[in-house]
Amino acid sequence: MKKLRLLLTVFCILALCVATFTVSTASAEANGPTIGNTTFASDSEIGSVFSWADGSSDAHQRGIDTTTDHTGDGSYSLKMTNFAAHHHMVRFAITGLTAGKDYKFSVWMKIEDFFPAPGDGGSGAYINVGASQDTYSNKMGWGNDLEENSSRDWTYYECFLSPEEDTNYVVVRLWSAIGSLWVDDMKIEEVKPNTDPIIPDASFAAQDLDAGWWSWKDGTASKTIDTTMDKTGDGSYSLKVTNETQCHHVLRIEATNLVVGMDYTFSAWMKPENVYMKSDAGAGAYINIGASADNYSNQIGWGNDVEQPLTRDWDLREATFTASATTYYINIRLWSASGTLWVDDLKLTPHAVIELETDDAGLVDGKFASQSVKGRWKDGWKNGGLYEWSTESHTKDGTGSLKVT
Repeated sequence: MKKLRLLLTVFCILALCVATFTVSTASAEANGPTIGNTTFASDSEIGSVFSWADGSSDAHQRGIDTTTDHTGDGSYSLKMTNFAAHHHMVRFAITGLTAGKDYKFSVWMKIEDFFPAPGDGGSGAYINVGASQDTYSNKMGWGNDLEENSSRDWTYYECFLSPEEDTNYVVVRLWSAIGSLWVDDMKIEEVKPNTDPIIPDASFAAQDLDAGWWSWKDGTASKTIDTTMDKTGDGSYSLKVTNETQCHHVLRIEATNLVVGMDYTFSAWMKPENVYMKSDAGAGAYINIGASADNYSNQIGWGNDVEQPLTRDWDLREATFTASATTYYINIRLWSASGTLWVDDLKLTPHAVIELETDDAGLVDGKFASQSVKGRWKDGWKNGGLYEWSTESHTKDGTGSLKVT
């Protein structure tokens, strides 16, 4: 099958902030990982899970508590109780995992009238998650460092997994301890690395030009955060660059987390006032973004071919490029010029790229009549974009269209 690449530029306004990860709720998706009766919404038995305890049968209890849950909305929870300091466990299987992907497991837990065994290092009320059916990995909960007769209200725990197998296990333990343990809302979610491009403090709200900014000048010039001027007029701030003489002045910040080969639109709001430029090549009030630190690539702004003095109201300027590196450099220049330049809201917007299969007759269902998109379309954009079949159609003939969000 041939493939036709359709470039769909989706101007989603991305929050350009540092961030390590972004999470999608895979447990709610078809064919995603599951953990069985994870919210204990049914007041039936715990389900087809493994459970075990030592000691006599009247020394422990386990089941669905229809009167207690962490949300207080009338749903239920799993309750385990030991009347003597025995070993007690319930095991759930996490199925549908994919090797090589990352996941987040999360759970809510609560204990009451808890008596640990002080000399037993394994004593506690806790959950482990891992590849073995008897796993002790990723321990979450309380150990034998708690005082006797301790109680803790609902507490949230999470851990991260990188499984090598399609099945992992959740082991709930009330171990060498007396008391009650409640468990609610176990979730398994796929975690995707954050591939949003990052420009530190792109709207200058932090008022800090020492955080990541490099600057250089060869004349009388200044830079500051202007707390009285911004492009929206909503009371936020902007960068103000002023040259008192016709000199060279540059400020540089790194944009990180770009994806090599992906197309981006770089944009910035710019406002020049009383800018006088020399006749030198390169003179102007402009911004460049490129893969080298001292780049003059992808220029937006004004050169010395405009009428002077240059004064403009806030103007959105844009440049589109294909990333050749994961780090790009943004250079703001008031170059061979005097005057003032304000800059606000630096943005990098990735383009969505989606592939549709074709055959010798052309596009496969190019009119989207089948109401099926996934399976023939390959999502080439992993920044939280959504594509789906839509009932909207420009022909009004009962076919549909592709909706990209």
